[in-house]
Amino acid sequence: MSEKSLKRKLDRRRRERDDKEEESVAVKIRKIVGLVFFIAVLILTINLCIVMIHRINTVALKDDYERVFIRELFLMAFLLVGSLDLWLGFFTAFKNKALKVIGWILRVLVLAGCVCILFISSRVIAGGMKHSAENADCVIVLGMALEDGKPTRDLIYRLEEAIDYKEKNPKAILILTGGNPDENGKTEAKVMCDFLKENGIKDDSIFLEDKASTTRENFKNSAEMIHENAKVAIITNNYHMNRAVRIAEEANFRNVVRLPAHADWKTYIASLMWEVVMEINNIIS
Repeated sequence: MSEKSLKRKLDRRRRERDDKEEESVAVKIRKIVGLVFFIAVLILTINLCIVMIHRINTVALKDDYERVFIRELFLMAFLLVGSLDLWLGFFTAFKNKALKVIGWILRVLVLAGCVCILFISSRVIAGGMKHSAENADCVIVLGMALEDGKPTRDLIYRLEEAIDYKEKNPKAILILTGGNPDENGKTEAKVMCDFLKENGIKDDSIFLEDKASTTRENFKNSAEMIHENAKVAIITNNYHMNRAVRIAEEANFRNVVRLPAHADWKTYIASLMWEVVMEINNIIS
């Protein structure tokens, strides 16, 4: 073998060795990222299950919550399978070419699902970060399912936001929305009204919309109580704001002010995935 041929052979082997080392590093990084992602999604899924099972056992609309819970689990399953494949690469671990092709198709489908879920989640989160500084003629405080007849931490955050706004804008009218009475017949709106009164808000500035069972009905019924050209502030939790504003605009509210309230971090993932489910339903329907 000539000296040039030997040199070329040695160079080729060195390049192959370098390529393998680079590939090995990339595989290790992929596995670490996949493992971290999988553990994070698994923890969030467990948290979601605990929160939703508690809600199902304490709210009036048990059937609705059960349906959404199943859909939330389906979405979390996509994220779990996607992160598991990122970690272990099991979709394309087959030696058979046909199975490997099928594995790649499944990987692409799962990846597309994960991207859609994360994209919608990011839009929901971003929508809750927008806060309007404008004054409004009236404020719609959206209700939320009561747990054993009591307001949740998230509903209290909404009411605290309403109290803060009312203190800065004494002439503002508050419309409290929400039906879904508990076993004692108390609606969300009535419980909210009681909370506000206990915290110094006068009864003459509070109006109740206590017939609605959904966000869409909240705005439809509230529209009958407000002049169509009035500037309206919406108070709801940050994760709910994007969908609330969209539904308000569909109900012909032309001048909307965003006043997002904080959200309970312990139940945030369940609430966020609820909104993702609702947004997907809106896209499909």
